[in-house]
Amino acid sequence: IQAMLRAEPDGHTLVMGSLGPNAANYTLQNKLPYTYEDLTAVIHVLSMPDVVVVNPPYVPLVDRERLDPEVREHDPATALYAGDDGLELMPAVIAAASRLLRGGGLVVIEHGDEQADACLQLLAAGGFSDGQSHRDLTGRPRFVTGRAMTGWNGGSDVESR
Repeated sequence: IQAMLRAEPDGHTLVMGSLGPNAANYTLQNKLPYTYEDLTAVIHVLSMPDVVVVNPPYVPLVDRERLDPEVREHDPATALYAGDDGLELMPAVIAAASRLLRGGGLVVIEHGDEQADACLQLLAAGGFSDGQSHRDLTGRPRFVTGRAMTGWNGGSDVESR
């Protein structure tokens, strides 16, 4: 994200949120604007952005032993696990993105290899259109995108806000 923003014209602001201190340590070392809050509370920081990118915890608890030991033993559990199916936080993430984005704004959400269909269904149920699944550089389905149909908690008059 940092490299991408360096290539963009001036006037873009990056605000990052986290469930734990690891992201704060990284962003402070790299001099990025940062807020350390519950990821669903970050919505008050910006006013109707065009894009929200989210990498929420998405590992199912049952997959704990399948993770690389380096990840399993050193990354905070709150950064990895999201309930039995790995989707426990997705409805809250999608609801926060819906409240935050302007109409037509793009949400990008990383997920586990087997979660694309469920995430697309959650996006549609959360008021997003044009849901698409995307593959990472290894060819695995790893993130979904969707367009906010309205913005600001379902308000229809987004252009005047």
